[in-house]
Amino acid sequence: MATNTGKGSRKGAVKQRTQILNSATGQYVKRDKVTGQFVAVKKDGTPFKGVTREQRPLPIHPKATLEGLRKAEKAVQAVMARKRAA
Repeated sequence: MATNTGKGSRKGAVKQRTQILNSATGQYVKRDKVTGQFVAVKKDGTPFKGVTREQRPLPIHPKATLEGLRKAEKAVQAVMARKRAA
C-alpha cells in the first residue's frame, strides 16, 4: 500500500490509477484505470504523488498520406528485422 512519508514524497505506487494533464485547464486529473472514470482534480497544477502518468498519443500530421504512412511502417519493420537478425 502506498503511504506518504511526511517528507513531501510517497513510498510505493498508487494502484489502478493514472493521471493526465488537462491542457485546457493546466490541472492534473486522476483516473480510475479499470472504469476510466475521473476520480479527482489537483487544483494547484502539480502532479499527484505516486500516480502513473498517461501519455497522450501524438496526432498524425495533417499532410500525411496513407501511402506515405504505409511506406514508413514498412521501413520501420525492415529496421526492426535487421536488428533481430544481428
